[in-house]
Amino acid sequence: MIIGSKLYRTLQCADSMAWAKQNMATAPDGAVFLADKLTQAKGRGDRVWKIYDGQLNVTILLKPKILHGFASDDLPIRINQLNMAVSLGIYDAIKDFGVGIKWPNDFVIQSEAKVYSGEPINPDALSSDKRANKKVGGVLFHLVWEDGVPVGIVCGFAINVNNIFDESDELFDIATSLAFVSGSNVEMRPLYKNLLISMNNYYKKWLTGNFDEIYKLWRKAQLYLGKTIKIHQKDGVITTGTMMQVLPNGDMLLIESSGQDRSGNSGTDKSGKQKIVSFYMVEQISLS
Repeated sequence: MIIGSKLYRTLQCADSMAWAKQNMATAPDGAVFLADKLTQAKGRGDRVWKIYDGQLNVTILLKPKILHGFASDDLPIRINQLNMAVSLGIYDAIKDFGVGIKWPNDFVIQSEAKVYSGEPINPDALSSDKRANKKVGGVLFHLVWEDGVPVGIVCGFAINVNNIFDESDELFDIATSLAFVSGSNVEMRPLYKNLLISMNNYYKKWLTGNFDEIYKLWRKAQLYLGKTIKIHQKDGVITTGTMMQVLPNGDMLLIESSGQDRSGNSGTDKSGKQKIVSFYMVEQISLS
């Protein structure tokens, strides 16, 4: 097995992704970095990632030999497809909790979710108890360069496993955990092992060039396809529209809602234009 080939463990570090990067030269492909406590973890857009007891936070160092064989024009799409592969590995390990992929890199509970016990939840009840469309995890990718050459990828992911969000918590309205959805604590070690095995399987698919298969499976796991969403981009533009498709390079095809301005409000002469939203330009998206 490649992912999990070596484990680096420490009681505490500031940022496990920075720690993995420091070991780029000596750590093997698939090395896992675990810290019992993270003090300065960062999420997408360099935002602070709030750490809770009962979370699973894992960092993986990937050093695929084929990385050096990609043409410069081809490299971005292949890295995005590696992101897809890792996301699918995580998704497959937790999908029975009713989890789906929220573009571009989050895992959320579906409104049609079935709890891990297999008992169905009425969608109306699910919405009323605030489990639907809440985030249970996310994945982050950093491509590492040295002297103008890509040398590896640091992948970090976090899953809310057994942490419970109190109603007074600032994240209560947008986040939940596998334990809350299933109604009981989840055994962390078997889940961790299943995650590594699942991600390893998809990593091997990527290494052997099964890019189209990865893309199609990733597209199928998307929760917001066909739904009206609001997108906050890093440049401050807010767009509302229907998520029509995700593309093989990871970008999204959106049909803009008619008559919206830069802030996503009505009042202009736009009328259902197609828009490509870059995988890397998104701050956050939500159902509209």
